Amino acid sequence: MVSAGATPTTSPTPTPTSAPSVSQSPVSASPTDAPTTQAPTTTSPTKGPTSCDLLSQFGVPRAEPFSTVPELRYLTVHVSEGGPSLSVDHHRTKVQTTQNYNGVDEFSIQTANGVGGWYVNLKQCMTSHTMHNANPGFTLSGCTIPGIDGDYWINKVGDDEVWVMKDGSYAIYFSTVE
Repeated sequence: MVSAGATPTTSPTPTPTSAPSVSQSPVSASPTDAPTTQAPTTTSPTKGPTSCDLLSQFGVPRAEPFSTVPELRYLTVHVSEGGPSLSVDHHRTKVQTTQNYNGVDEFSIQTANGVGGWYVNLKQCMTSHTMHNANPGFTLSGCTIPGIDGDYWINKVGDDEVWVMKDGSYAIYFSTVE
């Protein structure tokens, strides 16, 4: 939002400056470090001009690679409206990029209810990834977790990780906070 008299600026790839607060459908987002005197705005993502722009909200696709991420364990998951029903105990990611190796060492989900398996190695259904390039993303196909297959952009928001469907239809937000 631009204040009266201010000159608007644009950036080719918006980058979040603080971790937004995300809740189960409908989506709720507000900066966590900005003081507020009103409740966060809650919107339901829909198609068309009134949609919640998840791509801009989470800064995807990002200009920088998703490079060399130490093994991180995410304890909670939030899925926006339209996304798969996930009951996740935790998600682990470890991405390494070096001059000779640009790989994903760990990309897994441990479910809390056994749907799709108790431990699901998402590397086995990751048909492609561009983690070490600008505009990092990945494609999942043939995964045992219902509804998780698709083309995703990936980003870090503070210590958290977010996957956004490339068509902007939903987001999956993994948090290090319980």
